[in-house]
Amino acid sequence: LVGSQKRLKQVARDLVERFAAGATGATAVQSAGLTATRGAEGYVVSGASVPTLGAVGAEIVILGATTPDGEVWFAVDVEASGLKPEPLAAVDLTRGIGRFQLDGFQVNDNAVLSVGGDIVSAVTAALFAAESVGIAGWYVKAASEYAHIREQFGRTIGSFQAIKHKLARMFVQLQVMSAAAWDAARSLDEDDEQALLACAGAAIV
Repeated sequence: LVGSQKRLKQVARDLVERFAAGATGATAVQSAGLTATRGAEGYVVSGASVPTLGAVGAEIVILGATTPDGEVWFAVDVEASGLKPEPLAAVDLTRGIGRFQLDGFQVNDNAVLSVGGDIVSAVTAALFAAESVGIAGWYVKAASEYAHIREQFGRTIGSFQAIKHKLARMFVQLQVMSAAAWDAARSLDEDDEQALLACAGAAIV
């Protein structure tokens, strides 16, 4: 068990170092569609993954598969493995969405991650919450700046009480969103139950 934990920590450390060096990645948020059976040196995976945001262009992808004993999550070096995503139509044209088709794909033990699908969903929620705060913050700043230069009836619209109230409500909501995102991020260092609760709350806010 001790050796297994050391291996899993090394896998995670290697991934973090690659991402810190600029590698691009993507993570499926569900294991549905892929099934895995235990082999001599890891797992044999087949099926079609769920649509994955960022799959097109990702150098490293994290996928999950269901096994008779539960879920298994693993990291794949896309280029080294020769695995290519099937591009899918996306609403957001700035991000590529893709699906991975696997047929007897070999996943070695050194690529397996010690994580469950619930934690994958929690981390995803925390990251999207942080991104949403950044986007909302830009909108609030842009709206406030515009209210200082846009004129109507000979006055800047920022001087009108109705606009002031709108901007104030936007600012307050932004602070609530920011607090929820911070709580979600901090909770990832706590026990799983606390993380799941805080990340779900951030997703709702």
